[in-house]
Amino acid sequence: MRLIVLAFACLLASDQDPQKRVPTSRPALPPIQEPFRSKVERKDLLQEFSKPTPLEGFYRLRAVVKGGAELATTRGYVYFGRSHMALNTRTVTHPRVAPFVQASVRSYRVEGDQLITTSLLGHDYPGKLRIEQSGLVEQRRFQRAGTLLRIYQADRAYMEFERVE
Repeated sequence: MRLIVLAFACLLASDQDPQKRVPTSRPALPPIQEPFRSKVERKDLLQEFSKPTPLEGFYRLRAVVKGGAELATTRGYVYFGRSHMALNTRTVTHPRVAPFVQASVRSYRVEGDQLITTSLLGHDYPGKLRIEQSGLVEQRRFQRAGTLLRIYQADRAYMEFERVE
């Protein structure tokens, strides 16, 4: 029985040998040349991809420190995109005093440890509504440590944010 199975396997193997195939009447296909590729201008792809800035992300306000002391109740957020930022904060110092509210949209750039912003639209309310001058340029020092970001307003005054996203 083993001899029959072995003979059948040899017969099958010999039929699959490409050298022993029966020639067909069709001519062989010509070799395929490497296709010539020309550059295609893609005007629909106008995006330029630049590296992210070191501040890019969404942050929650953790503390506002002035004169070395943390202010009472603070809430706020800041968002840094590639070249624009949005800031919204509310600070309550005393229940009988109106809260300090600030909201602004600015363009920004980073130079070393300096954050240079240009006001596009903004206002604050320290008891009376003040409108930010459009085009106002401000320079602030900042520090990053892990997920924390401090933006200094003066020597002992800063806002501390924690990255959320």
